[in-house]
Amino acid sequence: MSFVGWFLLLLVIAVVGGAIAWHRQQSLPPPPVPYGDPHDLSTLGLTPARPRPVGVDLDDPDPYAESHGSRVPLPAVPGGPTRTPTTATARPVERPAPAAVPSSSARPRPPVTAPDSPWAAPAVAHLLASLAAHVGGTVAVVRHDGERHLIEARTDGSAMAPVDGPALALDGPMDLGPGALGALSSLVSGFAYAVPMGARILLIGGDGDGEGTARYLDLLHVLGLGGAPTEPERGALPADDAEEDEVHMAEEGGARPTPRAEIIAEEQRAAREADRPLAFALVTLADAEERLTTHPDEEVTLAEGDLRDRLEAAADVRRIEPFGDLLFGVFLDLDPARAATWCDRLASGEPPLFIGAVAPADGDPEGIRAAAVAALRDAYDQRRAHIVEA
Repeated sequence: MSFVGWFLLLLVIAVVGGAIAWHRQQSLPPPPVPYGDPHDLSTLGLTPARPRPVGVDLDDPDPYAESHGSRVPLPAVPGGPTRTPTTATARPVERPAPAAVPSSSARPRPPVTAPDSPWAAPAVAHLLASLAAHVGGTVAVVRHDGERHLIEARTDGSAMAPVDGPALALDGPMDLGPGALGALSSLVSGFAYAVPMGARILLIGGDGDGEGTARYLDLLHVLGLGGAPTEPERGALPADDAEEDEVHMAEEGGARPTPRAEIIAEEQRAAREADRPLAFALVTLADAEERLTTHPDEEVTLAEGDLRDRLEAAADVRRIEPFGDLLFGVFLDLDPARAATWCDRLASGEPPLFIGAVAPADGDPEGIRAAAVAALRDAYDQRRAHIVEA
């Protein structure tokens, strides 16, 4: 076959193949029209929000605002200032600050006070709250109406219901245990430093030092609330009784008992001059509370005498002083190790005792007293015979 013949054959084959391909393409169905995703915002002409990239300055203008112009101004509120349209800018979301956790340095809460009470005055209320924060305990003000104790102020926020019990007989500020306090012990966790204030008594429960507490009492006195140590009120005596009372007080060497801190200071000076050790202990009966609240006064006096005899019979006792009802302060010529042995020996007898001791008894006298009270409180709470503080 000639060259022309081959060319014509290839041309015919190309034409036939193209016709077959065109026919096949025309016979295929058209592609389906895609349906939009109902969650695709682009079908509504919207664009999804995109997070601002890290590092973008929040004070830069919003690109969306630049591309779309200024926002339409809001209608003015009647009586309020007109807002000027401004370019929208991004603002950081302000999260609410976490609630503050109370700390020991936070301002103490004012106490609960009786209506129309002088303790409800803001200055006095915050002073009592500050005193409670200083001693780390509860402060309460009580007044006896002849039948029960009326609670005029409390710093623990508890109820102000009256407390049954006889009136407390105080010759001046003194430490009281649960036995002497009776039902009032629930106000101050069992132990308190009681300060007579005219017809009222200030009960301070805690471990505050004497110097700091005295400053609060002075401030109360300045506020006209009788914060300075005073003697209990009493009615006028007949002439004969008054003369006899003056003679009796003169025989005793004075009307007011020696302050506890002064007694401790005297023994500290004597121990230093003699170059000997000194320990101090507060001793009371384990059932003092029951005796003072349920037994006749004669039996309480007898029990107090028996306790003093027991202390006088003990070895290494230098001085014994009453520190409250059925509560004695005992000064010992002992170092810390021997003081603990002395407490063990004394507590081994009957009736059971609670002893709070401090050894060595050096430093601030009021601090020594407060440490002994704290040790006695711990012994009472833990039902242990004695605890010795170093």
